[in-house]
Order: sequence, then C-alpha cells, then structure tokens
Amino acid sequence: MKTLGAARVFAELSGGIKKFFKTAGADKAVVGLSGGIDCAVVAAAAADALGAENVFGVALPTRFSSCESMGLAKKLAKNLGINFRVINIDGAFECLLKEMGGAQKLHKLTAQNLQPRLRANALMAVSNETGGLLLNTGNKTEIAMGYFTLYGDSCGAFAPLAYLYKKNIYDVAEYINKAQEIIPRGTITRAPTAELAHGQKDEDDLPPYKILDKILYLYLDKKLPSASVAKKLNIDIAVIKHAETLYKKNLFKQKYLPPALKFSAPVSPMDDGR
Repeated sequence: MKTLGAARVFAELSGGIKKFFKTAGADKAVVGLSGGIDCAVVAAAAADALGAENVFGVALPTRFSSCESMGLAKKLAKNLGINFRVINIDGAFECLLKEMGGAQKLHKLTAQNLQPRLRANALMAVSNETGGLLLNTGNKTEIAMGYFTLYGDSCGAFAPLAYLYKKNIYDVAEYINKAQEIIPRGTITRAPTAELAHGQKDEDDLPPYKILDKILYLYLDKKLPSASVAKKLNIDIAVIKHAETLYKKNLFKQKYLPPALKFSAPVSPMDDGR
C-alpha cells in the first residue's frame, strides 16, 4: 500500500489549510507556540498557506514554562517571519488556584488542566482581536491516547495534524528544514513535554512515541488484535493493553475536537511504511 512521504504531507498540510480558510472566508491564523514540534509544523504550514504576515504566533507561559521553550518559540517566529507576542498567564493561573483553595488542596491534574484552559481563553481573545482562526495542534497519537485537555488544547477551528502520528510530525519538520533551519534544532531534539508541571515529560504518562506510534498504527489503522500487535512488534502485551485501555477510555474526548484535515493517502509511522 502506498503511503505519503514528508514532502507530500507538507504540501497537503499547506493546501488543506489554504482551502479551509478560503471556504471559511478567513485569511489570518492564530497558533499557540510552546517551543514544541507540533505547533512549529502547524505554524510553518500556515505561513506557507496564508503568508507569514497573516499568521499570529502566541506564547503563553506559566511558571512551568522553561526559558528554552520561550526561546525556541521566539526563534521559530523569527525564522518564519510571522507575528509573535507573549501573553503570560501565570497571574491568572495563580488567581484561579487561590480561589479554588490553593494548589496544595487540588488534585495535580486539576491544577495542570487549568493552564491549557486559560491558554485557550487567551488564544480565542487573540482570534477575536485579529480576525484570525485558531489552528489546533493536536496529532493522532496524542488524540488517540486522550493526551489533551478538553476545552483547552482541544480548541480551534481546524486540526491539520489530527491524522498524523508523532513520527510523521518529526519527518515533516526535517523536510521543512531541508534547505535551511526553519524549525529550531532544539525543538526537534528536545524531549516532548506539555510543561504543565516541573520536569514533566510526555513519556512519564505514555509509552515512548517511537513505540506508541507503531502500536496505534497496527491497532487502529491495520485493525490487528492486541495479541497480534504484541507479536509483530515483539512487545509485552501489557504495553499494548495499556494503550488500548487509554484509547477506549478517552474516545469520548475526540467528539469535542475541531474538523480535521484528511490526506489523499494513508500516512504511516512504520519504518518500512514510507
């Protein structure tokens, strides 16, 4: 079965964004920039589709956002030539924590999820002010695992990455940088993190993406049972079952996501699938 390579994926990302915005009668986009790989690829595709001057990148730090993250976000915006601003939401976060009795009294997930929901409010305010549509930056791997916050990073008018696995995002980033560094190297090499707590890494909660992508591809796209996935990948079936449980547990959250870009052919995270 023929699958799409990175060059074609980027072309369809750009073309899909352009078509969606034309249909919606909009010509400006808003993208939250965290210093991470997903938002970097979305921003690059939006700049290609709409023109850099029509893309508004917004960094929304809290006390958990590292200097590295903010530096990478700023560098990306400069490399792309897009508009860039910083809206620090830590004061609003602190006020909300205080009103709810203080961080010590809250479940850690409650405190973490307050942040993306505050970010969504700020991003939608920028959307209102600029007339730009907010682009969602979630990818297929995170969506399948429910690794996003309802009414937070689930927000947006359009989700261009929703059918791309995490590996595909990295492949596209490398393609974007083929001629020169557009997406900062640090964004590509750093460990993925939502930065909702000190020292947080995605792999604290999920299997490594290089394994998880393949599990989900075989389970969701190829419709293989858990035992067959475990055998094919030579992985303990408990890991497969854990991913399966997360997928089923979080299926309802997918109903709240914006419309997604569909590609002209399947996109595979398998090493032998491209």
